[in-house]
Amino acid sequence: MRQVLQVIALILGSVPVFGNTAQPGFWGAGGTGSFSLLYPEDSNDYRKIQMVDELVTVKLYDGFAAVKGTYYMYNATKDSIFIKAGYPINSIFQSEINHDRADIKFDALYQLRAAINGVQIDVLKDSIPDPQYAYEKENWYVWENAFAPEDTTVIEVYFLVNTKTSVLMGYARDQVNGFIYLLECGSTWKQPIVHGRVQVLLDESINLEEIKGTYPDSIFSWNEACRVLFYDFDSLSPTPDDNIIISYELKNAEFDFGIVSARADNYFAELDEFEKNPPVMSGESRTFGDPFYAEGGFWSPLTIIATLFFGGLALFIGLIVVLVKVFTKKRN
Repeated sequence: MRQVLQVIALILGSVPVFGNTAQPGFWGAGGTGSFSLLYPEDSNDYRKIQMVDELVTVKLYDGFAAVKGTYYMYNATKDSIFIKAGYPINSIFQSEINHDRADIKFDALYQLRAAINGVQIDVLKDSIPDPQYAYEKENWYVWENAFAPEDTTVIEVYFLVNTKTSVLMGYARDQVNGFIYLLECGSTWKQPIVHGRVQVLLDESINLEEIKGTYPDSIFSWNEACRVLFYDFDSLSPTPDDNIIISYELKNAEFDFGIVSARADNYFAELDEFEKNPPVMSGESRTFGDPFYAEGGFWSPLTIIATLFFGGLALFIGLIVVLVKVFTKKRN
């Protein structure tokens, strides 16, 4: 019987789950934290640098998103300051959303490029302890940043993310597109962020009605002419409540992300072109639903068939093991 239990445990253990399956959450969503401090040894200086403007431009496609972040960082001191900073490649974090604890795991960043004052720089990878999960390491894209005295340094970052994900709600699970942006990372700098805008463009293949949910649910306005959701803020000291989460319909679950990644220059050029001729942003405020709402049940027909098959196989193997033991014992 012990062998039977071990086989069943092995089968059940192969299914990826969060710490608490009943909690809402994304598994493998595309997203990132914003440009932020990494190393404790820089802690004496990072509060001297203020993000005076943050512009985040995102274009959502079916299966992926292209992202450009532009950060205007002001050094009010009379000294040059050198700080390592960057982006998390992937991470797992928990957040209180609608009074529920939500688990979110976001996938890797791809084709990341960075420039300081218009000059492209080398980006390295590094691992640092995850402050929330001390037993794990977070991987980061890292570079050295030089902030001239009493001057503004402009940092630009481009990357792609794979947005195909599973959304969990209770024991229901749906396949959707999921995108997250952690504005709270901006709290590591001198506060507040003076001004910021997050603008989310929709590809022609995506309709506004296909946005399943956002968090917060009512921060965006919709510009119909430009097909863009936009959110402006001033004097913001971001907290987890300010993190942006978007889920939208997944149409093609079989697209080739390798092809997408190879065309990164084209997607980044589209973001640049939009920013070169920015429209006057006006539009109606829109409210969206819960990004973690899932219609599908855990016990889908495929899951039931798989459970019956593997469960029956496990019981059959277990029965054979028991019969062999009984036969061997009698023979001895």
